[in-house]
Amino acid sequence: GRQSVAPLSEALAIDSPAAKERILDVLAAIRYPAALPAIAKVYRETGSPAVRAAAARAIDAIGGTLDESPADLYGALAEGYYAHREELTSFPGEAFQLVWDFQKDQGLVMQAVASGIYHETMALRMAERSLRLDPSSEKVLALWIAAAFRREIESEGLEYVEEVTPREAMYFAVAAGPQTAQRVLARGLDTRDTPLALRAIEAIESTAGVDSLTGVAGDRRPLVEALSFHSRRVQIDAALAIASAQPESEFEGAERVVPILASAIRNAGDRYAIVLTGTDREEYDRVRDLLVADGYTVLPPAENGIKDIAGPITEAPGIDLIVASMDAERAVTAHDEARVEPRLSAAPMLILASSSDASDLQRRFDRDQTVMVRRNRIDSGQFANAVDALVGRALGGPIDEAEARLYGQLALGALRDLAVGRNTVLPVSDAAMSLIGAIESASGQTAVNIAEVLSFIDQPRAQAAVMDAALDATGDVRLDLLDRVAASARRFGNMLEPRQVTRVLELADSSDDDLAVSAATVAGALALPNQDLVPLITGGEAPGETAGR
Repeated sequence: GRQSVAPLSEALAIDSPAAKERILDVLAAIRYPAALPAIAKVYRETGSPAVRAAAARAIDAIGGTLDESPADLYGALAEGYYAHREELTSFPGEAFQLVWDFQKDQGLVMQAVASGIYHETMALRMAERSLRLDPSSEKVLALWIAAAFRREIESEGLEYVEEVTPREAMYFAVAAGPQTAQRVLARGLDTRDTPLALRAIEAIESTAGVDSLTGVAGDRRPLVEALSFHSRRVQIDAALAIASAQPESEFEGAERVVPILASAIRNAGDRYAIVLTGTDREEYDRVRDLLVADGYTVLPPAENGIKDIAGPITEAPGIDLIVASMDAERAVTAHDEARVEPRLSAAPMLILASSSDASDLQRRFDRDQTVMVRRNRIDSGQFANAVDALVGRALGGPIDEAEARLYGQLALGALRDLAVGRNTVLPVSDAAMSLIGAIESASGQTAVNIAEVLSFIDQPRAQAAVMDAALDATGDVRLDLLDRVAASARRFGNMLEPRQVTRVLELADSSDDDLAVSAATVAGALALPNQDLVPLITGGEAPGETAGR
């Protein structure tokens, strides 16, 4: 059976032509496609007519053709392992699988590998064999790197994991260059694999120039596609990578970069969920309350499915979770409808089902890392644990407070660089409303950094927002904000409201010398008329009055 195919395929490395022939005849009798790469390699390389004839018979029995490239066959087998094809799992349900090698001094040697990393381990082995036969294959190289990343990801938390690559996967991803990393990213997007996509973006950003960041890998632009991926981590990382390159040529999708960066300043840590319960409003309320307690903002009910809340879905920065509590048939329909919507195509989905439906649903979604099935009568603690496990598996966990702050700082830095560089492909003016909203609730250096970006935006509301922030602030922060008002005025002229001009003049007459100088600098940058400035000289007396000194 299939358990014998892997060791027999390895044993084809034996020196004895007679033994090779016997092994080939056994593989021909088993007729298992996974043996084809090793058989095709023997067919191409053997110098024995008898062995070659046996290999030809085996290839024909299995349904292959004699002209198939062993490199291509090994690449296809690596893809099968990467996809966790069921027929390539020798011992389903077991904690360990066996990996075989043939050593000339020992014969066949087996090693137990945890099932959690078995498929990635075998994908690496098969892809490496393909590359040894055809080093030019960019597709297989990208597959090898993706498998190395996946093995690292799946190894987390496992004991007794033996390293199978001489260095960590990121080393090879960076060394392979941005086009290969773009292929890895495309695989991550296609398989809805957030952790893989994040690692690929990191590799791309480390090595890519402007052209390769927004350029084509094959016939796609994976980094630009990532701007629409379901995970906000992936969206933000992609936007940061593109912004850091300061692109000078227009490209499709450019209009998403600045708004994503702006949203990262305000709500990177916000979490949004959809609850689907059909017409059962009581169940909707129950699930909604559980999610709200866990920090989620829940969209309105959708009695007739996703189409009922198309507007709220579009307005939300991203959907982090879908919870469906309904019978099996409607749950499957809800899943399929969600996957058709681009913004929900890979959103983690928790299905709460009755005991009679749960088993069937678990079998249906067993290999989908973005779906989890639980019984609908779980308590609040079990519900929270299920949500955390699902979101952690599908998205790498929610963005916590510290990570949200870091994303905000990185996004602000990227917007500032775009503003200073006067980038016309990624205009910071697209972030005006988000930045104005952010500065209203910001304080300290964060407010100053936001004001710095706003000072480059030629809009009255931007200048006015910075001035209002300065009026609300105190101490050195107020002085720094006034400097940003002056910078805006120097670039674009006076766009302040009359009430704000009055306050500038009042501050310029302050007994606090530092504050007075900063406000006077603003007044000068605003190019106010003389009649507004004379009271500063005359001690507050209007023009035409006799000075009392």
